[in-house]
Amino acid sequence: MRMKPALRVMQLITELRPAGAERIVYHLARDLPAQQFRVQVCSLRPAAGAVSRWLRSAGIAVHSLNMSTARKVDPLAPLRLAALLRAERIELLHCHLFHAGFIGRWAARLARTPALVSTVHIVERRFRPWRFWLDRLTLRSDEIIVCVSDAVRRFIHRRTGIAEHRLRVIHNGVDLERAARAAEPYARRAAAERVRRELGLDPDAPLVVAVGRLEPQKGYHDLITAWVEVRRNSPARAAPQLLIAGEGSERRALAALRRAQHVTGCVHLLGHRDDVPALLAAADLFVLSSHYEGFGLVVAEAMAAGLPVVATAVDSIPEVLGDGGAGVLAPPGDPPALANAIRRVLALPRPERARMGAIGERRAREKFSLPAMLHAYGSLYQELVQDRRPARRTD
Repeated sequence: MRMKPALRVMQLITELRPAGAERIVYHLARDLPAQQFRVQVCSLRPAAGAVSRWLRSAGIAVHSLNMSTARKVDPLAPLRLAALLRAERIELLHCHLFHAGFIGRWAARLARTPALVSTVHIVERRFRPWRFWLDRLTLRSDEIIVCVSDAVRRFIHRRTGIAEHRLRVIHNGVDLERAARAAEPYARRAAAERVRRELGLDPDAPLVVAVGRLEPQKGYHDLITAWVEVRRNSPARAAPQLLIAGEGSERRALAALRRAQHVTGCVHLLGHRDDVPALLAAADLFVLSSHYEGFGLVVAEAMAAGLPVVATAVDSIPEVLGDGGAGVLAPPGDPPALANAIRRVLALPRPERARMGAIGERRAREKFSLPAMLHAYGSLYQELVQDRRPARRTD
């Protein structure tokens, strides 16, 4: 009986701290069928952070090129990666984000790695024209670019001129079963009680949750400014509370803004949390204030948890939310409009908010399931390596 051995795949990414792209790498490494794919992970920077721990706990081999976090350029990194690709006999290299793609392409050439795929996770709105030029310069002739949304595909085609037939859309997937367990009525009540008790909040105070890195892209300055308006005319005893889960370079600035706006008692910077499903289950509303997004994974997770959503109408977010009534969109960079959208949803009767949540949950289940994402990537991997490897006899 002739059987093909498991395909040897390396996932390459800049670092392994919790964020959207990193969590997709985690699922690709952990959840692709082991009999078909033997997946390892390599980070450009030291392999620290929660995602690194998750991978090792799941028995996934984790490597690092140990690039300095203070330097963007390391001319020897492609050589180190090429040596690793040869040593591990990698047949397909999957690169995530710009720096991994740039270094990975050079290394794949040096190592003669048979197949290469890159995933673009973001619509890059910062002024980085050299990135698009370098992408065009280093692109392999047989490389497929995966875009996590139609918005990303349109953006990449417009900015780079890469032929559309080389751009594939694979939507990110969320762990729907994990979300469903956290959203069961008993679990939801328990999570709401625990979170309120942990933060010393009134049992009747509505909870609004935002999740994401504390970086300029996420627009948290707008959200905290908007919260002044949200709180205005709210009852003092059970006024809405904003919970922001995440870490990043803007933490100190956001804490200062919170003090300056006199909302310290109702805007809570929670830092990194490993219990995001429970936070979503405890909440009455999810809010996203980003200035740009490639997909908005946490929006899909909030929808899977049955939460109504208020989000800025940027890039992929209308695509993720759909037009069925799962949420309300607001223009980016407009705190008064964001505050108005939040107030409108919080003012809805509880059954109406539950109806919005049910619409979002149904859309997440139909469009953004983890098995669908894994199947799409697995099929692409097999397509890219077919006819490039001999069958191996295993009797």
